[in-house]
Amino acid sequence: MPPAESLEFPPTSTWPNGTWVRGCMVSTLDGSAIGVDGRSGSISSTVDRGLFLSLRGTGDVILVGAGTLRTENYSRVPTPIAVVSRRLDFSADLRLFAEPAREPLPIIFTTSQAAASSAMWLTNAADVVPCGDDSVDLAQVIHELASRGLTRIHCEGGPTLLGSLVAHDLVDELVLTLTPSLLGTPDRILHAGMAPQALRITGAWEQDGTVVIQSRRIPDSPQANR
Repeated sequence: MPPAESLEFPPTSTWPNGTWVRGCMVSTLDGSAIGVDGRSGSISSTVDRGLFLSLRGTGDVILVGAGTLRTENYSRVPTPIAVVSRRLDFSADLRLFAEPAREPLPIIFTTSQAAASSAMWLTNAADVVPCGDDSVDLAQVIHELASRGLTRIHCEGGPTLLGSLVAHDLVDELVLTLTPSLLGTPDRILHAGMAPQALRITGAWEQDGTVVIQSRRIPDSPQANR
């Protein structure tokens, strides 16, 4: 496991825009982000699960894509959960919505059109926030989270959301766990040509065959002044 101090968010004075977006993903050695059952949990390891829980406790909010929410069937946790969904095609049976209501309510960022036609049960179970017209504006999502005081943003993917954040230059840090397995599936953490160009590896740790790699934005890079 990485030392605890390396998992702390950097000083706010180094943040380029008043927020820090940390991506946290697990992958097999050949880059598969999910296992044969369609879930990331099946390619995880004891080390990765411990890291996952540790990182969850450091952020102000957990940001996740709609597909990952449905596949992993998230439960409510003390840290607010924010979901990015263009269509709001959720089932009321998902644990995040079906479990007894308690604060904090999940936040769902969607398009203006989807928000206007969202089901009553969903608006009662979550805070539905429009961010964009035809697609969800991720920069607006980050701004909206910051306006709520949620500036330490812990993103758990999946690959589509993380790739979109990278494409819009919104990722400040990536913590990647490599587990010692090969699956040969087409699901990749980042698509070709979409890897962060202005990040550097700041730490690497190995335990029981599991490798954890941490990389961060280079402070004096052009992207740091976007």
